[in-house]
Amino acid sequence: GSGGAASLEGPGGQLEGWGLHGAAKMLLAPGRLQLGAPLPQARGNVLEGELDGRKVAVKALPLPGAGAEDGPEWQLRRRYTAALQRECATVLHLTQECHYVCRYLGIATVGSQLCIAMMRYTSSLTDLVEESPDGCLPLLQALDIARDVARALGELHALGIPALRLCPDNVLATKHGSAVLCNFGLRRAVAVSAAEAGAPPPQPPAPIEYHFMAPEQVSAPEPSTPGVAPPADIWAFACVFLFMLSGSPPHAGASVKEIRRTVGAARQAPPLPPW
Repeated sequence: GSGGAASLEGPGGQLEGWGLHGAAKMLLAPGRLQLGAPLPQARGNVLEGELDGRKVAVKALPLPGAGAEDGPEWQLRRRYTAALQRECATVLHLTQECHYVCRYLGIATVGSQLCIAMMRYTSSLTDLVEESPDGCLPLLQALDIARDVARALGELHALGIPALRLCPDNVLATKHGSAVLCNFGLRRAVAVSAAEAGAPPPQPPAPIEYHFMAPEQVSAPEPSTPGVAPPADIWAFACVFLFMLSGSPPHAGASVKEIRRTVGAARQAPPLPPW
């Protein structure tokens, strides 16, 4: 592509100083990534985009306001952007050889957003269940998807990366019928970067995500806190499997407050379907 990778500075120093040789290649030079309209089938702040003329999806993470150059807000944004670039580039670089996770293509700062370019996929697990005539997936299809998700978790956990946001919206279907996992590690990257830079913490997760969280996540002030480890993904994996077979999220109809009480405080597992 045109231009080399952008330099990466921040409190942690150069990525190579962390022994992460090659991670800086995830940083895209200005102008390579073009943003478009929101993707209609995507949930969250995901946009259409082009990377060197190739159609991609773009996850956009908001950055703090810039303010006057060299002023407090500008310095905050500079620290936060550097920390977030480092954290995201590290996660994305480490997972380049994984086969069952979303293929990320690079990171660029565009305006007031840190943009993560990734391959475009046909649909999410939520879409597959909603489009199914029975309102749920056939057992064999559910088992195939569960196998791919389990393999994705195995790849991430071998690298020491918990997914922490395993839910149907973050399981994507490829054109070949297999499934990949996306959004792994990114919320923790935002939380760690915000704490390091002195920026406000990330917004709470979408309410639907709480239906798939383990008790230690639900009861934590921040669901992606470093104290939440890979075992939380096993709880979420079981909840996703129940969703595929029933068509409803665990604790369907419960509010976040009710889930905090039943799952976080009482450690109550979701009820099984009546079959």
